[in-house]
Amino acid sequence: MGLASPPELSVEGDLTEYACSDVYARVESNSDDIRDSPVICNAGLAATEIAVNNIEHSCFPPETSAADLPADEGSEQASWSKCPEQSEELLGLIVNSLRALDSTVPHGCCEPRRRPQAVRKIALVLEKAPKQLQQDLISLVPKLVDGSEHSLAACALLDHLQRPDAEPSLRLPVFGALSELELESDIWKQASVHALELLSDSNDEPLVAAITYVLKAASQCEHLSVAVRAVRWRLKDLGTEVPHCVLDFLSKTIQTQLDVAEAILKDIDSDCEPENNCLASTSPSSTCSTDGLSAEGMYSWQEQAVHGRSHLSDVFALIEMLSMPGLFVEVAQVIERALLRGSFGLQLVAMVLERRHSYRSSSKSGSVVNDSQNKEVLLDGQFEPLSVQENDFTSVLALGEVLSLSTETKVQDFVRMLYAIIFKIYAEDHHRYRILKGLVERATNTSDNCRAVDIDMDVLVFLVKEEYGIARPVLNMMCEVAEVAQADRANLWHQICATEDENIRLREDMEMEQTNFTNEKIALNQRLTELEATIGSLRSELKAERDRFAREKKALSDQMREIENQLEWVRSEKDDQIAKLSSEKRNLHDRLNDAESQLALVKARKREELKVKL
Repeated sequence: MGLASPPELSVEGDLTEYACSDVYARVESNSDDIRDSPVICNAGLAATEIAVNNIEHSCFPPETSAADLPADEGSEQASWSKCPEQSEELLGLIVNSLRALDSTVPHGCCEPRRRPQAVRKIALVLEKAPKQLQQDLISLVPKLVDGSEHSLAACALLDHLQRPDAEPSLRLPVFGALSELELESDIWKQASVHALELLSDSNDEPLVAAITYVLKAASQCEHLSVAVRAVRWRLKDLGTEVPHCVLDFLSKTIQTQLDVAEAILKDIDSDCEPENNCLASTSPSSTCSTDGLSAEGMYSWQEQAVHGRSHLSDVFALIEMLSMPGLFVEVAQVIERALLRGSFGLQLVAMVLERRHSYRSSSKSGSVVNDSQNKEVLLDGQFEPLSVQENDFTSVLALGEVLSLSTETKVQDFVRMLYAIIFKIYAEDHHRYRILKGLVERATNTSDNCRAVDIDMDVLVFLVKEEYGIARPVLNMMCEVAEVAQADRANLWHQICATEDENIRLREDMEMEQTNFTNEKIALNQRLTELEATIGSLRSELKAERDRFAREKKALSDQMREIENQLEWVRSEKDDQIAKLSSEKRNLHDRLNDAESQLALVKARKREELKVKL
């Protein structure tokens, strides 16, 4: 691309350079005053407009074409030495001034109201700027646009990536800028397509950043399963060459983002591509001896080429997810299905465990504090750790216990070899003590007699046979188990004797109670017979009384009728007498009246006679 400027624009370019230099000098010299100045809200806008106008009118005029360029290389080199050096210097000053303004603007300051053409001018600057300055300009884009222009700025950045002359190295800065913008799901969906392109040619720290952007873009547009599958395919391509920084990032992502962990687990479970040469398949190296284990199989993972090496990151992720209580059961089931279909085998698991253990050991060895915390003390015949055990060791032991319950021969063989590998990798005393202790407890546990194959005893026999100095602690543990069992047996015997004595006492008490009950029953039966006889006599007496009462009732009824008849007769006689007396009374009353009238006549006659005599 021709970057030479016409001679007539050199004066304007010098003036513009002077203006930008002046702005930069003022910002550099008055950085302390800028923090307290109210005009700082407009500084970013001014710098942006200066940059855009200078680039648009001075450094990259549209009139410049291929016809203005010199034909030979010498003249082109001479023309480049005039203005492009000034242009690059000018852009460098602009970038430095913008960075200085961004570092001096206090947090919480009002955002300047930018012109609507800001995104277009930023796109023009990116199009015309030298390649060595494009990354710095891209990193400043989130600071130069308003919230309403974030989508436009994102589209401009993505369009810039689609240019034929776009540098692949700009992808990471572009997605770094996109991660600072607030975008809609459609924009993130478009960005996720470009983000997937980052995976193919990235490694080490750039690959970590690429995975970060891929997962973020996918989570924003709800395409997490596609992103996880792409990340897995990239890590499969790396195989056993996956950097530690990528594995560390994968571990942190699984622990902090449950949705990503579940998506990885689901994608691993849906991966049906088997490894034909995997150790899980039938091969001479995995042949077991009569006791279920062989020394050849034990050391084959160190001597043979690792089969299924493309699944190293999958195994790493599965082991990491084993330490998550909410996913342990599902992860164990996924591992069992993967072993059955031959996705990976013991070799790869051993490699991952050894790498994780050695990496953690090397990271702890640099710290004196960690060294002191990793020491073990022997208390009452048992190792007591002073620090929390590694999650890998605990979770892998739990995985072995779960998989040992499987009825599949492949899984059982894997579990046998897994214990042997763990014993080799985790060679610390407290780790080996825990392994042997668990194996002895499960091998001597009589409650698991339903299992057809005793995997724990097979592993113990193999370790005693192959490892020097293991027989004594195993025998000591078994002696402890036997002593505990003997003590339990003695306690049970005493409990049985006490129970038998108690049963005899209870039987005697029961017989006594039964005798008392029989006597009481006989007495009650006798009393019942007496009561029945009494009731019979009472019934006969009651019947006699009832008959007597009936007779008396009948006699009384007859007497009552007779009395009523007599009463009726007396009442009739009384009525007759009353009527007779009433008639006699009337007669006497009439006679009295006649007598009184006659007496009155006599008195009157006497009175007249007296008058006559006088």
